[in-house]
Amino acid sequence: MSTEIELLISGILFGLTAGITPGPLSAVVISETIMQGKIAGIKVALVPLITDIPILAAIILMMSQISNFDSIAGLISIGGAIFLGYLGIETIMKNFAKIFQQRKFDRIYDTKTEKFNVDFNNEKSQTLRNGLMANLLNPHPYLFYVTIGAPTIIKAFGLGILPPLLFIGGFFFFLVGTKVVLALIVSRSKEFLKSKEYIYTIKILGIVLLIFAVMFLKNGLQLLGI
Repeated sequence: MSTEIELLISGILFGLTAGITPGPLSAVVISETIMQGKIAGIKVALVPLITDIPILAAIILMMSQISNFDSIAGLISIGGAIFLGYLGIETIMKNFAKIFQQRKFDRIYDTKTEKFNVDFNNEKSQTLRNGLMANLLNPHPYLFYVTIGAPTIIKAFGLGILPPLLFIGGFFFFLVGTKVVLALIVSRSKEFLKSKEYIYTIKILGIVLLIFAVMFLKNGLQLLGI
């Protein structure tokens, strides 16, 4: 398998996992869709294109200026492995079926109570603002871009312009695409969110994250000469 294809598949899997797994942005996609319809939900789904691309570009620019990047990249890769391992275990173990059985949804996903709550009486919902705030205040994207996204892209640039573009394109297409699909599904029926198919898909993606965690750990150790 060529490096270009590997990077494309990696971007797709990371984007799919980030897009389909419940989190703050998904909570707002769901709540806005319920309150204002699928168009509002789709608007929120597009938020990563506004917030994440500038953040990722800034992180890449800063990291590219670091001298002796291999040693730093090794430590970052190990940090990424720990982060992915945590996400993988959390995704596999969390009872998402219980979350979606709640009658209300919250604007901010509460990992302690595992509940989403929507204030159906709020008639002045600021759709785009809610999505921006949910995404900007969520630490997961920052951790992902620092430990996984930026180092992968910087390394890919050494192979030419196409490999990093494939990774970035695959990631954002599926990150945004899955949330758009989520809005469309919720607009038709919330029952899908409680279906076994959806829950099993999340669990499988959790296993994929653990596989990537092992790969990043191995890569980090190699960069450190261990």
